[in-house]
Amino acid sequence: MDASARRYGGGHRLIRHNLFTARFMRQYYERIDHQLGDQAFLEVMLHIALDDGVLHLNDIRLMSEYSRTLQRKGGPRRLLAGSNRAGR
Repeated sequence: MDASARRYGGGHRLIRHNLFTARFMRQYYERIDHQLGDQAFLEVMLHIALDDGVLHLNDIRLMSEYSRTLQRKGGPRRLLAGSNRAGR
């Protein structure tokens, strides 16, 4: 999604950061696996929300922890970039 950023700078968001791109990615990855297509769609939408300032990394961390709790997934995990927790 951000490959055109080098060429267009901040204007790349006008080209790739939209619902059309999210739908395209869903269709592309659905050929591999239906769930993968849904995951790709959600990740594109999260990427757009992050870039637009609608969400922040702390919001995604919270959603991740909540999802892991609901799915009863425990154990070590890698934190997202920008974490201010030392030693992990």
